[in-house]
Amino acid sequence: MTDAELDAKFMAQASTVLSIDTSERLLRMCRNVAGLANTGRSIAHVWESR
Repeated sequence: MTDAELDAKFMAQASTVLSIDTSERLLRMCRNVAGLANTGRSIAHVWESR
């Protein structure tokens, strides 16, 4: 599966429960997970801001 295919699959699933904007923010965060100082806090912030 290519990155583009994986991103499309993620967006198809995430956008059923999150807005497109929130889904895109979460996808970017997942793509940069190694650069996050606190993964749990970052994801919680996106989830709470939906």
